[in-house]
Amino acid sequence: MSTNSNETTPLLGNHVERTNDSSYTGLETGGHDGGSFDERHERDVPIEQNELLPVGMGVFLAAMDGTIVTSSYAAIGNDLKQLQSSSWLATGYLMTLTSVHRAFLEQLGFNRPQAVIRKTKRYLWISLLVKSRKSCLLFAHVIFGLGCLGCGLARSMPELIAARIFTGIGGGGLTTVVSILVSDFVPLRQRGTWQGVLNIIFSAGSSSGAPLGGIFADKLSWRWSFLFQVPITIMGFFAIVFALKTKQDNGVSQNTKTETLGEKLRRIDFLGAIALVSAVFSLLFGLDTGSNISWTVPLCYISLISSLVLTIAFGFIEATPSLAKEPLAPKRITSNISLIGSYLTNLSIIGVGFGSVFQFALYVQAVKGKSASNVGVYLIPPILAGVSGSLMSGIVMQKTGKYRLLTITSMFFLIIACLSIDTIIYFNPEWGLAALLSCISITTTLVALIANVPPEDQAIATAVSYLFRSLGGVIGISVGSAVAQQTLRAFLERRLEGENYDIEKIIREVRESLTYIDTYDPVLRDIVKSSYGQASLSAFGMITGLAVLGFIASMLIKEKSLDTTPK
Repeated sequence: MSTNSNETTPLLGNHVERTNDSSYTGLETGGHDGGSFDERHERDVPIEQNELLPVGMGVFLAAMDGTIVTSSYAAIGNDLKQLQSSSWLATGYLMTLTSVHRAFLEQLGFNRPQAVIRKTKRYLWISLLVKSRKSCLLFAHVIFGLGCLGCGLARSMPELIAARIFTGIGGGGLTTVVSILVSDFVPLRQRGTWQGVLNIIFSAGSSSGAPLGGIFADKLSWRWSFLFQVPITIMGFFAIVFALKTKQDNGVSQNTKTETLGEKLRRIDFLGAIALVSAVFSLLFGLDTGSNISWTVPLCYISLISSLVLTIAFGFIEATPSLAKEPLAPKRITSNISLIGSYLTNLSIIGVGFGSVFQFALYVQAVKGKSASNVGVYLIPPILAGVSGSLMSGIVMQKTGKYRLLTITSMFFLIIACLSIDTIIYFNPEWGLAALLSCISITTTLVALIANVPPEDQAIATAVSYLFRSLGGVIGISVGSAVAQQTLRAFLERRLEGENYDIEKIIREVRESLTYIDTYDPVLRDIVKSSYGQASLSAFGMITGLAVLGFIASMLIKEKSLDTTPK
């Protein structure tokens, strides 16, 4: 029952409603009979290599954007005199990804059981006119490009943060479609290798973005870190237009049901999305208020309490069918202990990665006095080390068909790397981070979650993993920044007490911009730098806690065979 695949067909194909033929029993029921794991996961569409090129360009673009900001955010904070708020540049972007990743997966036909998908054409909830994966890619590039343009033209930190949040809508599409295509076309046992190849593309973008962002910040302006991406986005847009096949019909069979606008809207989990984003925003706002103003002001604890209440509300909404017809995180997925292990491991890894890179960049510039260009160069080795580990894990999984021990081992060494950075950060900060990011569990946990669900739940399980990854990035950056800012304030107050300095003025200045440090006398300069060093160590202590959480969670993952033939 295979069909010809083109850019307008749903990724899992459009088919008429299935009969009760026994050949469909295993897929319909989600059972584990009727063939090997890979045979049960085979798709009805062939692999089309030309579809990977434009999607790969999107991954390259998203990766480059992430490291461009990492190496230049301190320069942005210095210029806008709001260094203490610069963490919002990353967390705002990730906050949008938290909901948008799932939206793109849903609207490409990845949220319903396969029998239902093959009867219904999907539409993107952000734009009800988007009807194909090609359209989703084009839409993502347009939004991403406009967001980068807005970032480059921003006149204040609030405007820049708003533009970054908008950019996240496009970034969600750029990074999500890759997993859709690989899940759809590649046998599970080969998934790790393909993911490793895609990680090489990601590495190329990350390793080029870091030094470019630093060079722009030092030689031209940090604004070019964003404006430079606009023409690259346009190139990616036209690559999609010409590289993906075009067909006039929409690939929907005559028996395919067409949904009304009301039916489309009723399928969207608006309440869940609003509750989740509001919970994350309240958490970020509470942490920001506490670390920058005071933990005792009403605005701080009201925000933190609201975040807890909204999180509980999100869980209630997702568990209530009358409130969420197609929930963002279905109970059958979030109640699977092996999947919970994979998700929490993902959250830990991304939290450690984002949090450590963010703190590392600040440490190198504030304590070591290095430039943004230096930060970009220093980030290249850990990026390459990390992607090499991911590629190696894919090869190992393809050879052995095992992933659990590999995941647990990598998480153990991640803890060792975090503890090493706690002790060597003063002596070798340029290379200490390389060990931290040389983790392989991103690939293994992705394979693990796919292996632990029936075929009809693969896509939604992948979607929920993006939710946890985004939350991990938000937690790693926001909590790490809150710890660092609070420690910085406390150490400065302690070290400057009794000295002939205006303590509040100095604290305000060094948290607004690093450029003030060079204007101080040598004694004060050393005090400020050592305080920033202690702040970084405190943040890495929290990050080590995330690594421990990931190690414990990895033990919950269950091993499933990845063999392509029955044993």
